[in-house]
Amino acid sequence: MKKRVADIIIETLIENGITDCFAVVGGGAMYLDNALALNNNIHKYFNHHEQACAMAAEAYARVSGNMAAVCVTSGPGATNAITGVMGAWQDSLPMIVLSGQVRYAISVEKSGLPLRYRGIQEFEIIPSVKNMTKYAVMITDPLNIKYEVQKAIDIARDGRQGPVWLDIPQDIQNAQVDIEHLKRYSFKKEPLSLTDNEYEFILETLQKAKRPCILAGNGIANSGNTKAFRKMAEGLKVPVIAAAIA
Repeated sequence: MKKRVADIIIETLIENGITDCFAVVGGGAMYLDNALALNNNIHKYFNHHEQACAMAAEAYARVSGNMAAVCVTSGPGATNAITGVMGAWQDSLPMIVLSGQVRYAISVEKSGLPLRYRGIQEFEIIPSVKNMTKYAVMITDPLNIKYEVQKAIDIARDGRQGPVWLDIPQDIQNAQVDIEHLKRYSFKKEPLSLTDNEYEFILETLQKAKRPCILAGNGIANSGNTKAFRKMAEGLKVPVIAAAIA
């Protein structure tokens, strides 16, 4: 059975619990936009500019603890989203950005030429966002699309969370692929957790401290453990200073 890559992307987001997308439509992302429109299982929120999309996804993660998607077009559409992504990077908030791109066949990367741009409204966004994302890649093989979306989601949520970015050329978005031949990604089996020795070390350190105090960081809220932390703090009866915890 064959499916369009753009539809596989949206279906994979939904399969992994991402049901909200903030977007600004554009020619570079035309097939992604169409796939969003055709799928009734994902909520679409259209903003006046791309910066608002990324900032909305950032706020969404901060308030709900869940991960949202951002869909923008190529060139200035992609660069407009950078500020919100940088905020998510600094505050350890997960989001997945899907940017449209000119057809790979006519792109600078494919040509190998030392050009600023080749296709209409082309900009190589990945080098610009690599230092503010946990994972950023341009998709060049249609059969890798499900693997790359799943991998990006896993990386965004694993450990210290943060934004990820997939740049998807128009000809890749619109490619028809046999779903039986799609490359698959194996998710991590277990979340990171403390060992018994590490628990004992923390308790012993608190017991030995003359004036113990816990500095609670944003990772507690980001990991969804606010209630568990409060219960622990009440049980220990140790003063708590909150850096940024909901």
